[in-house]
Amino acid sequence: MADAAAARGALPPDEFDEGMLADHIGFRVHIARRAIQRAMREFDDGAQLKALPSGSISILELVARNPGLAPQDLAQVLFLDRPKVTLLIRHLSDAGLIDRRVSPEDGRKAELRVTEAGMARLEASRTLSALQEQKIAQGLSAAERAQLARLLRKLQETLR
Repeated sequence: MADAAAARGALPPDEFDEGMLADHIGFRVHIARRAIQRAMREFDDGAQLKALPSGSISILELVARNPGLAPQDLAQVLFLDRPKVTLLIRHLSDAGLIDRRVSPEDGRKAELRVTEAGMARLEASRTLSALQEQKIAQGLSAAERAQLARLLRKLQETLR
């Protein structure tokens, strides 16, 4: 494999000098995200996945697990601006996957709930998500996966 890289004029990854980026957490997370996105392209089944904006399935999962969740709480959990969450909720609502209701306790607040159609879409997405997760984590042991998830949650909480 090193010969193939040399033939293209590229250094093998273990010989590539990354300088200050070698242990740079932000860089590592960014590159890992790119690698995950590239790997996920093989799971793109066309119309079904492209019908909703990116992040929609995460919103469905969080609202399904937390019925009555307020949009502003969703924005905080996902590190998104409120206008972005409002737009995503509008897409999901227009698709009939989520209901936005006025809170019975406080008429100024909205509550989110997943519709029956949203639950069906979420169930189908969970199956695909499990396949994606298997591909992403194939080189990690169960303990390494758990450790990585713990460390990423810790990083998120530190930045909250």
